[in-house]
This record gives sequence, C-alpha cells and structure tokens, in this order.
Amino acid sequence: MADHPATVAALGDQIANLKLNEAAALTAYLEEKYRITPPAARTVVVPPAGEEEEGDSPPTPSAVILEDLADASKKVAVLEVVRELRKCGLVEGKELVESAPRPVLEDLSRDEIDVIRKKLEDAGTRVSVK
Repeated sequence: MADHPATVAALGDQIANLKLNEAAALTAYLEEKYRITPPAARTVVVPPAGEEEEGDSPPTPSAVILEDLADASKKVAVLEVVRELRKCGLVEGKELVESAPRPVLEDLSRDEIDVIRKKLEDAGTRVSVK
C-alpha cells in the first residue's frame, strides 16, 4: 500500500465516510463550482452461469442509438432521460443529444433495450437498436 500524505489520507477518509445525501451534495457542488463530473457509468451484462453461447445464432441487438429528436421542443426531456440512463453530467448529456446519432448505452440485454427504448421514445426522440 502506498504511503500518502496525512492531508490526503484525512480528506480521503472524510469522503469515504460521507452519508449518501452528503455525497450527492458534494457531487453537485463540484459540478457547479469546478465543472468536475463523475465518469459515466457502464452497464455490464453477464450471462447466467451454465448458458453457453451458440455460434449459429444471429447477433442479438445490444445497443440503443439516439438517432435524433422527434420534436425539438422536447430536447430538455430527452436530455433528462439520457442523463438518468448514463448517470452523467449536464455537459456530457447535452453533447450526446446534440451530436446524434450516437449510442446511448451498449452491451445491453433485450429486456434492457426495450425499457431504454421506451423511455427515450416517450421523452420525444427517435431511436434505433444496433
């Protein structure tokens, strides 16, 4: 284990001991004051044990692609859904929405794709599945 300065260790301990609401407030503060946002979360889907992949089966869809806004007035609603799904900051979410077509999430199961697709379409965007 690396030796860290006492100030760094104390700060790390303080952060690790934050309550959930305090951690959320710290995240909001860092985003507003310094434009520091946490990295986007990635969803990893692991097949159940015992199931083996078959080489003969056709490829299954695994990504939801945001194609464009169905209605430009719904941009804010779409942005909120994108930020919720990707667990990202305002800037990253806005860049994704404005630079469509782009994948929102990848490596998803069929059920996850259906849920995400419905959320995005309900918010006012056109999506495709890759």
